[in-house]
Amino acid sequence: MSLQLIFGGSGSGKSDYVYRNLLKRSKSEEDKTFFVLVPEQFTMQTQRELVRRQENHSIMNVDVVSFPRLAYRVFDELGMGNLSILEETGKNLLLRRVAEEQQEHLKLLKASMKKAGYISEVKSVISELTQYRILPGQLDAFIQDEEQSPLFRYKIQDIQTMYQGFLDYLEGKGPAAGEHHYITAEDLLEVLAQAAERSEILKGSVIVLDGFTGFTPVQYYLLETLLRLTDEIVVTVTLDERENPYQCQGIQELFYMSKKTVGTLLRLAEQNHVEVKEPYWVRHTEKSRFANSPALGWLEQNLFRFRQRPYAASRAAKGEETAEGNSDIRFFSLLNPRQELHFAAREIKRLVREQNYRYKDIAIVCGDVELYGNYANEIFDTYQIPLFLDTRKNIVFHPMTEFIKQSLLLIEQDFSYEAALGYLRCGLCGWNMEQVDLLENYILAEGIRGFQNWQEPWVRRGSVQSQEELEQINELREQFVKQFAPLRESFRRENGRSHTVLEESRALYLLMFQLDLEGKLKEYEEQFNREGENALAKEYAQIYKIVMDLLDKMVELLGEERMNVREYREILEAGLEAAAVGIIPPGYDRVVFGDIERTRLSDIKVLFFVGVNDGLIPKASQHGGIISQSDREWFASQGMELAPTDRERSFIQKFYLYLNLTKPSEKLYMTWFRVTQDGKEARKSYLLSAMFKMFPESLPVRVEEIFHTKRQGGLLPKDSLKPEETINMEQIVTPNSSLKFLAEGLKAAQKGILYPQWKGLYRWYLSKEPWKEKASQLLEAAFYQYHAKPVGAEVIRALYGKVLENSVTRLEQFSACAFGHFLQYGLKLKERSLGEFAPVDMGNMFHEALERYSNHMEEEGFYWFDVPKEVKERLIQQAVEETLGSGFAGRLFQEARTAYLLERMKRILRRTIDTITEQLQTSHFMPEGYEISFSFAENLDAVNFILSEEERMRLKGRIDRIDTRKEGDQIYVKVIDYKSGNREFQLLSLYHGLQLQLVVYLNSAVELVKRKYPKKEVIPGGMYYYHLDDPVVEGNSASTDAEIQEKILEELKLKGVAGEGEDLSVSKKSKKAGAEEFQILSRYVNHKIRDIGRKIFDGEIGAQPYQLGDSTGCDYCPYHGVCGFDPSSPGWNYRKLENIKDEAEILEKMRKEL
Repeated sequence: MSLQLIFGGSGSGKSDYVYRNLLKRSKSEEDKTFFVLVPEQFTMQTQRELVRRQENHSIMNVDVVSFPRLAYRVFDELGMGNLSILEETGKNLLLRRVAEEQQEHLKLLKASMKKAGYISEVKSVISELTQYRILPGQLDAFIQDEEQSPLFRYKIQDIQTMYQGFLDYLEGKGPAAGEHHYITAEDLLEVLAQAAERSEILKGSVIVLDGFTGFTPVQYYLLETLLRLTDEIVVTVTLDERENPYQCQGIQELFYMSKKTVGTLLRLAEQNHVEVKEPYWVRHTEKSRFANSPALGWLEQNLFRFRQRPYAASRAAKGEETAEGNSDIRFFSLLNPRQELHFAAREIKRLVREQNYRYKDIAIVCGDVELYGNYANEIFDTYQIPLFLDTRKNIVFHPMTEFIKQSLLLIEQDFSYEAALGYLRCGLCGWNMEQVDLLENYILAEGIRGFQNWQEPWVRRGSVQSQEELEQINELREQFVKQFAPLRESFRRENGRSHTVLEESRALYLLMFQLDLEGKLKEYEEQFNREGENALAKEYAQIYKIVMDLLDKMVELLGEERMNVREYREILEAGLEAAAVGIIPPGYDRVVFGDIERTRLSDIKVLFFVGVNDGLIPKASQHGGIISQSDREWFASQGMELAPTDRERSFIQKFYLYLNLTKPSEKLYMTWFRVTQDGKEARKSYLLSAMFKMFPESLPVRVEEIFHTKRQGGLLPKDSLKPEETINMEQIVTPNSSLKFLAEGLKAAQKGILYPQWKGLYRWYLSKEPWKEKASQLLEAAFYQYHAKPVGAEVIRALYGKVLENSVTRLEQFSACAFGHFLQYGLKLKERSLGEFAPVDMGNMFHEALERYSNHMEEEGFYWFDVPKEVKERLIQQAVEETLGSGFAGRLFQEARTAYLLERMKRILRRTIDTITEQLQTSHFMPEGYEISFSFAENLDAVNFILSEEERMRLKGRIDRIDTRKEGDQIYVKVIDYKSGNREFQLLSLYHGLQLQLVVYLNSAVELVKRKYPKKEVIPGGMYYYHLDDPVVEGNSASTDAEIQEKILEELKLKGVAGEGEDLSVSKKSKKAGAEEFQILSRYVNHKIRDIGRKIFDGEIGAQPYQLGDSTGCDYCPYHGVCGFDPSSPGWNYRKLENIKDEAEILEKMRKEL
């Protein structure tokens, strides 16, 4: 029994020393077993290294293991292979169940248990307590301490409740735990320590521990046992030879973790009477890691040390040349994280091409892999660099897990729209996207919700084109319901009781089996393999087994438990949260990209350290978590060690930085970004300041200001180059990555600047067949200019025929944008119909309800002025109910929001009727008709236009109300158009063809009244908008009801163009017009309509929307995504309309055009 410590700084050769001695002893002591115990990530490369070193490349009595692998090796020897190990997913399942059962006993954490990811937080706390060998009973000291705050005591009590409930399940004591006994991964070493005495392979063995920065209490507990059993334990410890390994002044020391490890091991050896051999110091020599890089050797000796000297000064003291600077350690700043990776990829490609490095010689590390992981593969693929992203991928958003979650949500939410579409669009339901789109459009348009509505045949054709399409939709509906009927049945309560987890899991599995999910995932795996997406292929190869294992674990742990669908889903999701896909590097020669703490690097020649920014290096304090930083400090004061606090981690991270920065043997690149992803300024890490002090001659370089040229053969500032050479040639690396440079050169070419290097690159692309088409497309795009081209006469005739039958709104749309008109009325593109109560629905319902009210009122013999209040209320209710039953979807009004809108509609309708009554009394006009359609009026000059010998236009429309006032042989006519929006008449908009409706309505009304009263003189009396509203007006406590009513009536007065004579129903803001002005407006609108009609038949479809002041034709256009109008690109221009302020000038221009 002995313990030997091997000391040495990073890169000094500790591993080399122990491996040489180990292999030498293994040859001479063939009967002895040698274990090399390393971190899990090191096992494969350590084994490979030992095999490479050993003669004949075989290591018969040397075994490379990690702590878990050593445990399983001993368990196999002792016949303990049937131990049930509870993985992370199983822990989440059990903890979710414990939370359900103990919710009445939880005081503080109860409210958070249902939050996403919170169960994982609880699991982390319990795992930490287990690792640091703290039992539930030890927490009583905190709970009973009345000096502590109630919140702290409640929190610790809740943790104790969850911890004890979890342990009870593990030991088979839980309500549904059965007879199974489980151990967690944290308990594994505890069990090993207890069983190790019976192991023969451990007795008399030699164990070498290499690559560890420290150990947890449970690992120390095992090591204490191993010290008593083995012949010798050898531990490598990273420690500067100038340090005293037995003296530690606090956590602020760089080698605090190493000294803590030494102190603990020596104490354990002393307590167990184990011999401690003389430690061996491995010092830096000509064979150590930094033999070929003095700068990196200097870094190892001086980083985070006191009284460090600059590297240049040390070289000068030795008489070495310093002017040329240091090329082994270099610093670069870039704009953002994405540009950092582009720079790293370009430089890696250069090192491989020009300096004969291999990809496996190069690694990239950072403080936050997630920040770079989203686009690392994309960027490195562009440069054709094989990359391994060293991280575990969560499966929460994988299509397979989405399929399971959405399937259960369908049952839980009774076939809600969101759950149905989430299921259909997960990619594994067996439907193609065309079928999903068809079904989605229908259920959106019809507002279909609930399983009952899915069971019934769908008969409404409002949103489908044909009966055949409706039949296809119903076939899909039946198929969908049939798929889910068994699963839904398994979650239905029987006799007031839910089904068991076993029955529910079986039904879920049968659904997956029925849809052949395993086969579909296999197809995706093969597809990704064909496309070279090896990481995705491995992910899809693992996911089905992960999910099946999770279902098996649920049945094993909770099989006889009865759960409703919500409980089942939450427990399953808790398990999925903990599951992750681990990817093994698919090839040997590739760049490793990892985290400074998690990733283990070996034999690296070049290291890129990216993201050296404040907040990442060191990592920002991770505030939050169930156990706070102050809680940890309190635990420590009571002699209970937990994971380091944020303050302790900031010191410990220095040690990890030291280990990472000293990994490369030849080159170190450090980069940082200046701007964060959200556009804020980013600060450099304090680490860079320390590095600049050590290497003042290595000046940091802004990458945007350096260019690579053949003349200089290196990286030089922009100012030192000739104008014709200031080309960022370093971007020309691979055909894919150089496309961006080609595009930038095209932009310069647009301005008349042609660089010789760029011309050479462009010729290269044109000469290579695979890239010729891509280069041509970029060239075409760079010099593309939009030109409005008309559509041919044959196409127009096919689209519109010889007679245009359209509303006035269509003509206004053409005036706003001819291309928008073409898309809407030519190609008939429509926005997707949504089953919701839109503003246009409110407007249509108001129109219809008002018409029905008016008709019923006249049928019962009443007039606007003499309707009794109770009759008015009855007629309003009747009008609204009939309107709802006349084509508006009944399901729409089952929603609470729509029910509110319905009440609002009644209120506004009541206000409108009262206001119309008041306006009729004060205007001396009487209603002549409601909702008068002129669509089918024969030979009505106001709506029928001859455009050419063959082409005609017929306007369609409906006038909301025509009022007349009879004075002798004269009849004054005014038209009122109800608007749910607050629209006002603008003479300038009429001049430009953007507001023709009122004049067309007035022309039609005048002509219709002339036909009805042929012997009378019909005179235009006005054209107005009425805003359907129940306005809020200003008032105070002294305002009477009459005053408030007067303000409301003033707000609702008609707005538009008033004729001659007094009309108190009209707003003072309305414009005045005499007979001559009305005549000009009438003739001009007819002229404008003919002009628009001819342009439509001429095939005008140019995307040239109008611009008038701050308004444009694009403001409310739904087709922007189709046309792609961009005023910043050549050829795309607004059609700027003349903004005339003086209305007299507008009228004069109308006269001239006529």
